[in-house]
Amino acid sequence: MPQMNDAALSREFLLLRRLAGVAALWLAIGTHVPLAWAQALESPVSQAAAPVYRRPAALLEERVTDLLARMTMAEKLAQLHSGLLTTHRTASRIEALQRGAVNQTRLGIPILFFDAVDNGFRGHADRRVTAFPQAIALASSWDPGLVQEVYGIHARDLRARGGGLLLGPALDVSRDPRHGRVELSFGEDPYFVAEMGVAAVTGLQGPGVAGSLPPGKVLAAVQHLAGPGPSDEGAGPVPVSERELREVYLPPFEAVVKRTGIQAIAASRNEIDGVPSHASKWLLRDILRQEWQFGGAVLADQGGVNELQSLHHVATSVADASRLALEAGIDVDMSDGHAHRKLTNAVREGRVSSARIDEAVSRILRLKFRAGLFEQPFAEHLAAGTLHRRSSSRTALIAAQRSVILLKNDGALPLALAATGERQPKIAVFSKMAVMEGIRSRVRGRAEVAFMKDLRVARTADHIVVVIGEHGQTGRDQEQRLLDSLRTLGKPIVIVLVSGRPHAGVKIAEQANALVAAWGLGEQGGRAIADVLFGDINPGGKLPVTLPRSVGQSPLFYNVKPSAQRGYLFDTTEALYPFGWGLSYSAFELSPPRLSAASIGLDGSVEVSVDVRNSSQRAGDETIQLYIRDKLSSVTRPVKELKGFQRVSLAPGEQRSVTFLLNSHSLAMWDDSMRRVVEPGEFDIMTGPNSIQLQSAKLTVLGEVQK
Repeated sequence: MPQMNDAALSREFLLLRRLAGVAALWLAIGTHVPLAWAQALESPVSQAAAPVYRRPAALLEERVTDLLARMTMAEKLAQLHSGLLTTHRTASRIEALQRGAVNQTRLGIPILFFDAVDNGFRGHADRRVTAFPQAIALASSWDPGLVQEVYGIHARDLRARGGGLLLGPALDVSRDPRHGRVELSFGEDPYFVAEMGVAAVTGLQGPGVAGSLPPGKVLAAVQHLAGPGPSDEGAGPVPVSERELREVYLPPFEAVVKRTGIQAIAASRNEIDGVPSHASKWLLRDILRQEWQFGGAVLADQGGVNELQSLHHVATSVADASRLALEAGIDVDMSDGHAHRKLTNAVREGRVSSARIDEAVSRILRLKFRAGLFEQPFAEHLAAGTLHRRSSSRTALIAAQRSVILLKNDGALPLALAATGERQPKIAVFSKMAVMEGIRSRVRGRAEVAFMKDLRVARTADHIVVVIGEHGQTGRDQEQRLLDSLRTLGKPIVIVLVSGRPHAGVKIAEQANALVAAWGLGEQGGRAIADVLFGDINPGGKLPVTLPRSVGQSPLFYNVKPSAQRGYLFDTTEALYPFGWGLSYSAFELSPPRLSAASIGLDGSVEVSVDVRNSSQRAGDETIQLYIRDKLSSVTRPVKELKGFQRVSLAPGEQRSVTFLLNSHSLAMWDDSMRRVVEPGEFDIMTGPNSIQLQSAKLTVLGEVQK
């Protein structure tokens, strides 16, 4: 353990006594004691005694039951806020804290270190992690296999720091670009978010968590259950009905619960129909535990418990807020633990049952056992270069390249470079950050590149590249004035949109000869954009959200009800670019969908096949998308719903057949009695390269209406 003075020892022991089961000692002594003193007062767990919870070969439930029976109430309450962020802690400090918990406490219960992820970990003292594309960018790849690979690297890196759980992925269905954290979302469609979420969780945990995690894996804690996300930074009212929740916002969570070994879910800080999610028995018990049979731990989002008193005003005090959250189904507060530390008196006075405490503690102990912390509580690797490998950077580059979306191209792209002996083209670039570096490293003397602050160089340029949104201090009005001035020059203009949310306007799209959406692409973003601009990479990304023409159209999404979006007073209802849109330097031809059967029963299934051919002279990727529409139903249904997608790579002239399976789950809906059923009738089965350019076939579902 690193040498520390008495003040540092005291601070570290405060963490240990709260998080690792020394609460009984703390209460008995009633003072702050340095770690060195605690070491003399408590003896490490005797390995010779080998209690059941220390035996790796024992069954999980036997270990949990044995450990729980040995714990005092104070030690149990300590587990309800049992976690520490790895953020801003060095690897050596994390190891020191863990060694203190394991070797210097009565029961030796390890700390569950955790972190959250956007495009990389949020910030560590060691600063040696790979920055990948944001979730909204990864979603633009339409490649679940890639998402699984990226989250697998997140798991390995967090485990290498001693972490056992990652707060993520976010399964919020993001239908409104005005929300605060769209970049954390996989997009606007529940089926699509579910597929990406399942891939991410599998990457973090492996294919299942029946016992301990495989090496290099961590537990996932998907967030935020549930509602439009995240509104008002995740803490606002959610004005949606139960039907909309079940049709749109809950399906990704249900899919992850039923298709992965997910063991932790974080609640949302919002409120649904007047009830904060952190206090909702209907959400956390009736739906999550009874309907979906979720057996893992429910975590509080940061500040979510405290806000029951401070923001929502449904609790009289922090202690009352903790009681409400615990009764509703919140097991662990892994943010600051301030609220759950107030439970002592509530338990003593009988306002919180000891049985509920045991239930919650059992769930956090299961997380620690499944994470393998009792057998391997320390970091798997502490080498200096472990967290930023060359292979990780290579994956980050591939992820960024596959996430770039070509929205418009009238022939301005790809940009040409001079061959030996030819005149070098002159490219004027308006960029302040990564894109500039990517272009500079790419041209290597085959083009004259001027990185500009005014218009003088642009007058003699052959091409103009303008990056919008790359620098947060540059206002949209300033960017628009620049584009207006450049447009008067009559030169081809390529516009690159760099943003964490849908962000484009009609005027920008009209002024661009080519328009590229790049989101937040991580550390390799500049190179990936340059690769696309110069044609080294053929773009194949697709929009996971709809791009509106103006703010006045928001929220705008593709799977609307038939009565929605019937007209604006001064504008069209059409999107600027629709969900699933994305161009390529190649050309593709898609056949109409072919069904393996014209009709099926209520519990039947049908295969849908589509032929796709690369009709160009360049290899490229196309994503075939499958949508359905229920033509007549007892309650209103969307005009189209995504039910399948597959990204394929095709050589010039190559043709391939892509097949999807539609079953009763694909065709099910919530009827007027809020039952999930398949209703007989006709369905339009539609396929195409996006949500607009679709060809269709008719499927008939036979049977009697369910009573």
